[in-house]
Amino acid sequence: MGRGRKRRNFRGRNSSGGNDPFTPYHMEQIETYLLAYLKKDTETNDFYVKSFTIEKHAFPKLELDDGLYITLPDGLSNKQRRIVHEICSYVGLYHGSIDVEGQASSVPSDHPNSPDICDNKETIKKRACVIARVNDAFGPLYSSGRLAIPSPQLPVSVRELKPWFYRQHSRYEMSQSTTVEFVGDVWNADMHVKKTTKKMRATLMTLVDYPDKCLNDATSRKSKVISTVSSISDHPMLFVDSVEKLEKCAQEISGAKEFAFDLEMHNPSPYYGMVCLLQLATIEKDYVIDVFAPGVWGSVGRCLRKSFEDSSVVKVGHAIGGMDVPALHRDFGIFVVNAFDTYEAARTLRMEKVGLAALCEYYKLESSEEYAKLKSQYQRCDWRKRPLSEPMIQYGRYDVRYLIYLRQLLIRDLSVSYWGMYAPNGLVQVENGRVEEQTEYEAAVVDSDAVNRSVEIDAVIEENNVVSDSLIQALVKSQKNCLRFWAHKEEVWMKNDQIISAIRRNKWTKLHSRLFEDLVKWRYKVAISEEIMPQIACPTSLLISVVRGRPTCESSLRRINPFLPELLEDEKCNYIEELLVLVRASFDDDYLQDEKEQRPSSSKTAFYVPLFVGCGIALAVTATAALALRRSRR
Repeated sequence: MGRGRKRRNFRGRNSSGGNDPFTPYHMEQIETYLLAYLKKDTETNDFYVKSFTIEKHAFPKLELDDGLYITLPDGLSNKQRRIVHEICSYVGLYHGSIDVEGQASSVPSDHPNSPDICDNKETIKKRACVIARVNDAFGPLYSSGRLAIPSPQLPVSVRELKPWFYRQHSRYEMSQSTTVEFVGDVWNADMHVKKTTKKMRATLMTLVDYPDKCLNDATSRKSKVISTVSSISDHPMLFVDSVEKLEKCAQEISGAKEFAFDLEMHNPSPYYGMVCLLQLATIEKDYVIDVFAPGVWGSVGRCLRKSFEDSSVVKVGHAIGGMDVPALHRDFGIFVVNAFDTYEAARTLRMEKVGLAALCEYYKLESSEEYAKLKSQYQRCDWRKRPLSEPMIQYGRYDVRYLIYLRQLLIRDLSVSYWGMYAPNGLVQVENGRVEEQTEYEAAVVDSDAVNRSVEIDAVIEENNVVSDSLIQALVKSQKNCLRFWAHKEEVWMKNDQIISAIRRNKWTKLHSRLFEDLVKWRYKVAISEEIMPQIACPTSLLISVVRGRPTCESSLRRINPFLPELLEDEKCNYIEELLVLVRASFDDDYLQDEKEQRPSSSKTAFYVPLFVGCGIALAVTATAALALRRSRR
């Protein structure tokens, strides 16, 4: 890498058991193979002229005229590809991943970079490592779209996706006479975020103390036969990909008494994330909002904040306390007031399965199988990718389409648990807080007795107008979930898998930790300046790779990762040079550390020699005095 240090054999992960990425012998083989490719040393090394096999993976034959790049076996697992990338960074080769198609059964899925499921059930996208001596060799692959970059390129710049929580609102929303001192990080400094959050917390605490206010009318406890609800294909939908359509969506839902909401996000870790899709649904219409569409991200809060914060409107969601509420607060400054969480209601009823797909199946939704199938395919896919496919949009609609009806059914069951004494009259039989199978509504359309029982239940509930303890409990839990605002968390670096692996292999010293801390501080500075999350400015994995490789120039940095984050690619900001300056300074720390390690030995010698001499003189003086005293006594 041009640093003049003695090269040692690469030692990657050395785990034991059947899940070994590579054995040490295999890693040594791969390193020699890659070094031969780097130096074009195929004439003197006959073994690597021919192809060789590691665990049934055939590596291609090296030739003097091998083209711009070579492709390694596509059957390598994610962990094995990761090891190959580490060795490439170590020996100084440019490397990337190329998408290829293959059978689903041969591709592992134990890593976030696992292949994405295609619409075709028989084939999926696999990845293979590609290596080259120069970065320009990847040009044809990149232009054709075959080269898999570390993270999908967003259709808009990250500067247009500034989270509300990390913005310096004093620049935009406060008067010029207002002065705010920014001390430390932006998430501790912006007073507008603090004041707004404090105000909305007080509003939500009122609903926690008085949960009966969350029931906007008596009809909300009337049951609905979910099997009679129109299907996805027969229900109108508006795909929002412009500010004009977003304003139309906001106008239409402003008159609704209740609406459902859900988010699709990219959450690689608990420390940062990004909303990628926002879905809303009313009784009349579904809305799928592409927040990456031009101008939409910055307008979501302005257009939808009023509806979400209206306490007279019920917002229905499922497991909103996980990431939905924090993400709306973080990215758009939206506070969810008066929510009904179907997940908490199902837990209160002590249902065996509380997932959304399981609830749809429990209440005999006709398309529950199709929904479960879409969920298994797209729940964990990368929602940053564009354009969105039709199945992805359909899955997003399923997440909100039936939430309003599920709320009515769950409130019915929560209220019915209070009237369990009516079971002998044929109303409902309740056991362990759950409506049993004999009163399901799958035959409500053809069974007049079931319809009569449903009407009789509604009449009893509406006549008595009593809110059961179970319903109160579910409402309180739902409002408490609305209090789970986003709070910036500092990542615990010593728990990072890459750092732990480096420490175990004696590849991480105090100098590495010092450089890493300097890079983290630099990243915070960039994030504050750009008003974005630190991990989006520069991923932690890249910082760790920089610390371990310590590149001193841009070409060396691109050998570690040929595709840098957007802000580092911006030549106007010169962020790359700032990062490289910190890395170059770390080599001065190496020199100072070497001097410091040598000083204690010389200083100790300078200290102990006079000490020994002094002790000898003192003993001699003492002995002389004792001898003189003994002679005087004689």
